[in-house]
Amino acid sequence: MKYGIYSIIIALIGITFVIWFNIEVAELFESEFLKLENQNELSPTIFTTGKINKITALVIGIVGLLFGIKSLRNKNRIGIFGILLSIILIILTFVPIWQYMLSNSALDINFVN
Repeated sequence: MKYGIYSIIIALIGITFVIWFNIEVAELFESEFLKLENQNELSPTIFTTGKINKITALVIGIVGLLFGIKSLRNKNRIGIFGILLSIILIILTFVPIWQYMLSNSALDINFVN
């Protein structure tokens, strides 16, 4: 049962990391967008830090998935919940939630060209 608990804890930490990262990117993009009136292009920090954090979240999701599978192989049903949370984490890694956060803001930003 301990591998199932580890899987759930790791997946929840990963989901929290993804949500925190998306909030940070939304704030960074909003501040850079407001400075855009004086400059012609966006800061590259928005695009470079995203890849590192996506890889980190993906690795956390895979580790949680492996712990869930190990728990399920030991005949513990709690591993299913850890596997589901890890799959949700892996999916959230590739969904740009920060764009949806900015679409509700007062800025007039259209991400679909």
